[in-house]
Amino acid sequence: MTRFYEALVDLSGRLAIPQPARSRVLLEIAADMDDLYEAFVAEGLSEEEARRRTLEQFGPSEKALQDLVAVHSTAVKRALDGLSEQARSRWERGLLAVLVASTVVVGAPPLIAGRLLSGMTVFAWPVLVFAALGFLIGATRIYSLFIKKDHDPRRLRSGLNPLVAFAIVELLLGFGGAWVGLFVAVTRILDDIESSGVYLFDWMLRGSATLCFSMIAAMLLALTWMVLVARVAAIEQAEAAVLLRPRTLNH
Repeated sequence: MTRFYEALVDLSGRLAIPQPARSRVLLEIAADMDDLYEAFVAEGLSEEEARRRTLEQFGPSEKALQDLVAVHSTAVKRALDGLSEQARSRWERGLLAVLVASTVVVGAPPLIAGRLLSGMTVFAWPVLVFAALGFLIGATRIYSLFIKKDHDPRRLRSGLNPLVAFAIVELLLGFGGAWVGLFVAVTRILDDIESSGVYLFDWMLRGSATLCFSMIAAMLLALTWMVLVARVAAIEQAEAAVLLRPRTLNH
């Protein structure tokens, strides 16, 4: 990508987006420029002509830059980038790891024995489905980033946002299931006051089991996300630094 060094440096100076979004945008644009350049060369253009035409296509106007800033400055993007910065803290990752480990130690024995699953409410099924999907995505991204080492900037963040979404859904299902269970218990108590203790105990047992499992799944998904996003942010900033490193020769 040395052939586009000056253009990328200029773009970096004009792009009013904080990290890590700036590195991400620069890498995406750099990859697109390289793809377009290769396409022009494949069409039979000379390297110099292909470079000139690529620069013409990727000479962002002020309006285009404003659009880029707007896209990467939405509330959701800022929130996720803020979480991304926090996820790079070893202390925060370590604290979440300890919390997850503690929860798993408490919840794993009854889960393995089958007592936790058998005592959960009907909300256990969607909890299990979202957990399975999240862990499948997480395993796929871990393989891609740590084993396969696929560092294509357009695929680096693929699958990260769903992990956050699934973790939130897990918590909503857990707490939602507990409230629905309470509503059902209260309805039964109004019909049969004498058995109120039985209904309340059943709700506490089944609701807490569902909530416990959903929290374990949510925290494991959150920990997976934090590990992945820290790795991705480090790759993006390292790659962007290489792109913007001063060159003695530009081709």
